[in-house]
Amino acid sequence: MNEIRKPTTGDVTLGALPASEKFFVGGERLGAHKVPMRRIFVHESAKEKPLVVYDTTGAYTDPAAHIDIEAGLPRLRGEWIIARGDTEEYPARPVQLQDNGGATGEKLVPEFPSLHRPRRAIGGK
Repeated sequence: MNEIRKPTTGDVTLGALPASEKFFVGGERLGAHKVPMRRIFVHESAKEKPLVVYDTTGAYTDPAAHIDIEAGLPRLRGEWIIARGDTEEYPARPVQLQDNGGATGEKLVPEFPSLHRPRRAIGGK
């Protein structure tokens, strides 16, 4: 039987992406939260401005971020969501085989050690 290999933070690809830079934009409604954007530079022969897109890479491309896959990502909007008063926690169901794409054997990894209780909308909100 294969032993389950526990991934480490060193297994995660970190750092900047080539030919681009990550930056953040603020807004009135978000308070201290900022929206991640990415400026993608095209080849100088194109004579075009960089393309700006919404950045979905998360903390993994932020050189200032502390990454610990055992702890998970910080819950940046948690307090804001709770303060709205329109959600509630509910018990999560156990992890099932299909949640991991049916992985078995050497592809199987242990369940994530830091579990958060899920939230759902309250009464039609």
